[in-house]
Amino acid sequence: MAVRGLTPITTDQQFYALILDELHEIRLLLTTVARAVTDAEGSQVTCPVCARTFQHDRALRAHMRSHDKHEGGKP
Repeated sequence: MAVRGLTPITTDQQFYALILDELHEIRLLLTTVARAVTDAEGSQVTCPVCARTFQHDRALRAHMRSHDKHEGGKP
């Protein structure tokens, strides 16, 4: 039974290409939503050592590693 409006998939390669296209679209939507939430919060984090500000916690964690290197690292 064929469904109108849908193109039949004839090969596995076409099937996987369609899945990858859908996953890419979902990823773009999730990225857009995540950015909107972050921008809406207006959250900034500040380094307790040098008082630099960052937009995301991940950036602050990466920055803190530079302080750890200068102090000889943590045990």
